Amino acid sequence: MRIIYLDILIGVNLGIDYLMLFALSRISGVYSTRFKLFLGALIGSLYAVLSLMVKSTIITSLPIKIGVSGLMVLVSFGYKNKSRFLKLLILFLFISFAVAGGVLALGNISGSSFFAGSGYYINNISFKAIVIAMLISFIVTGFIFRNDAKDIVTPRKTVKADIYFLNNHAEYTLLVDTGNTLHDIISGKPVIILDKFSASQILPINVSLSRLHTENSADILSNIPENYIKHFRLIPFNAVGKKSGLLLSFKPDKITIDGKTWHGLVSINADRICGGQYQGLIGL
Repeated sequence: MRIIYLDILIGVNLGIDYLMLFALSRISGVYSTRFKLFLGALIGSLYAVLSLMVKSTIITSLPIKIGVSGLMVLVSFGYKNKSRFLKLLILFLFISFAVAGGVLALGNISGSSFFAGSGYYINNISFKAIVIAMLISFIVTGFIFRNDAKDIVTPRKTVKADIYFLNNHAEYTLLVDTGNTLHDIISGKPVIILDKFSASQILPINVSLSRLHTENSADILSNIPENYIKHFRLIPFNAVGKKSGLLLSFKPDKITIDGKTWHGLVSINADRICGGQYQGLIGL
């Protein structure tokens, strides 16, 4: 006969559920306080106790499990809209399935069962092994997959920009970044930032950006052919966590943002924007 200690059952599930909710926060990029995560985990641990004590298939049925998961997400992250809640719930279910699969695999390898009812029960594994597993989970969720689902749960605002320059035209997807306050110091006009790969689509073929990097904008400007150089200039910038410097910039013939005329300049960044997810930034 297997003996289940209630305090261990509550403690183990409280810890595992907290880590899963913490992982959800890190992966989704949705912030929650430790206290709210604790309350959500407490609901999960109490459900584990209930599933063990109440001998009913209804308690352990899939709809009830999904309902409890939804309540844990709701308590931990609140409710802003249906779409956000459903995306968080689905992501939490994926995390739960992954953890359950890992625990099941560990049980098969060790020849032990780490489940009790619909909860987890770990009583014959070393504390050292638990600490190592927790550290690995934190590294994976906290650093490797951090914010990987952020755009899915809370999509970032983007705009479509049509830029016309010297008989060339290209359409870009720009991330709206309220932190982008870059302006031309001469005209005072706002500035769009494109990565050099996207900017090359609209520039004359003999204006090469292949050698452009953070500190050689002036050198690139000096090598632009005379018949084009009047359209270009350098704009100084400051960025948090980066050195200040100069951005190679140009004044397009026309810019429209979501079909509306927009007056400003375009600066060229040497690196891709958000790892290539967007072609540029605009501050609106």
